[in-house]
Amino acid sequence: MNQRNFLFSLLFLTWSSVLVSQTLIPDPAFGVNGKINFQVSLGQSITWCTALQPDGKILAGGYYVPPQGGVRACVVRHNSDGALDTTFGNGGEWISNDLQFGLVSKIIVQPDGKILVTGRSKGACKIFRLKANGTTDFSFGSFGAASVPVWTGTDTRTTLDMNLQPDGKILFSCWMFFNGTERAMGRLNSNGSLDQTFGASGIVKLPVSEFGGANFGNDFVLNINAENQILAAISIEVDASNRHLSIVQFDEDGNRLGSFGENGMVIIPTASEVTDIIPLPGNDFFVATQINLWDENAIEVSIFKYHPNGEADETYGVQGRGVMFVIRPNTMSSIRRAVLQPDGKIVVFGGNFQGTGFIGRYDAQGFPDQGFGPAGLYFPEDPTALFFDGLVQPDGKIGAMGYYTSPDMIQGSFYRFLAPSSSGTADAGQVIKALNVYPNPINGRLFSFAYELPFATQIELELIDSQGRSIGVLLNAERAVGKNEESLVLPANVGQGIYFLKMKTNKGNTMIKLFVLS
Repeated sequence: MNQRNFLFSLLFLTWSSVLVSQTLIPDPAFGVNGKINFQVSLGQSITWCTALQPDGKILAGGYYVPPQGGVRACVVRHNSDGALDTTFGNGGEWISNDLQFGLVSKIIVQPDGKILVTGRSKGACKIFRLKANGTTDFSFGSFGAASVPVWTGTDTRTTLDMNLQPDGKILFSCWMFFNGTERAMGRLNSNGSLDQTFGASGIVKLPVSEFGGANFGNDFVLNINAENQILAAISIEVDASNRHLSIVQFDEDGNRLGSFGENGMVIIPTASEVTDIIPLPGNDFFVATQINLWDENAIEVSIFKYHPNGEADETYGVQGRGVMFVIRPNTMSSIRRAVLQPDGKIVVFGGNFQGTGFIGRYDAQGFPDQGFGPAGLYFPEDPTALFFDGLVQPDGKIGAMGYYTSPDMIQGSFYRFLAPSSSGTADAGQVIKALNVYPNPINGRLFSFAYELPFATQIELELIDSQGRSIGVLLNAERAVGKNEESLVLPANVGQGIYFLKMKTNKGNTMIKLFVLS
């Protein structure tokens, strides 16, 4: 048995035998049915990143294509109800005047309300700063932008990650197109000048030879722990068929720490990409990665947990690793963001360019959170090509940023969902009582489902497999207030395994886990 099948088997045995859960429900107080679509200056718009302000307003960054052509980096702001905030920038939009800056890929809101934006540009890595009202902050860098060439030439640079230190300094990682053998990280002072105390005049360059590889991947994520040490993770292409992920640690001046891991490095074999590093208060940390399973049109999303010295925390998930499989027929997905909730659960966002986005959640122990959806996953019903970013609000609501494709227009989109633990009239789990499936496990094709309704409603019972795929509708009928019981028959194509009975009502949806033995 290979390692992936072994992990899946352990996860299968670890899940509880009976669980009532609820999928995500669109927030009816946000936009239209929990979603907003928007265009920037009447052009085709793609959004890549998002950030939440303390006042609940939502920032979205990306690019737009003007009617006259070209590509322009932009940021828009929406109020907490989804309406465009016309007090921001020019009618709700900030559009870069720098024609070499073509994409915003990360946004950070400073404690003073000013906004840092970075992304893709020609000739230099660039970080801009906006005032809280969405106008350019000309006190930062040169005319509102820090421009760091790093390498010679005019090829496009991408700032892969950006972090704000507690002292206001700005840490960033970057790469230059067509240069797979070197990556760099740098640090700016709070005014946008290069911090000469960091590395060599503000820059630390990393050659791929130090990582035992031929080329770097297109990722390089950073974060800062409570001791101001820098955690960095990057994928390494050893040869055409072999990739791994390397995690290294630096002190606050940019010097590699040899005491971390084994010979100064932690290696995750077979990982294809790294998405996030998430430090924890005690200096433990999470690393979110994916493995591309090309033959299966799937990805394996893994969350690894480590102690400060680089040793795996084997109490998390299976031997320090939480695993979630995302399967989408005929498409390949990717994970784009991982966010830690206050309760220790981790929400991941991603999707694919040909199908729909997805949101997944791990419980605090490192297993797919069955209270979130089948196999810990939620797939929205209406099409969005990819969730590029996401966030968890202080009230537990979950926002997902991506774009929406219609027959004649590409628009930015933002979804907001009530958390599964939210209460209210939209939360079916709070109003449907006395749920019971028996026998469970099911041995054969017949089983019964009992429940109690405080209202009359249309009931739809849909059977879903462990990968979130619909098997079929078992019931669609009106049911009266009070106690109800259904006698149901499993379809002939249902084999042994875990399934979910999705109960749809006009108050929301509820999930019940089923075990089928034969």
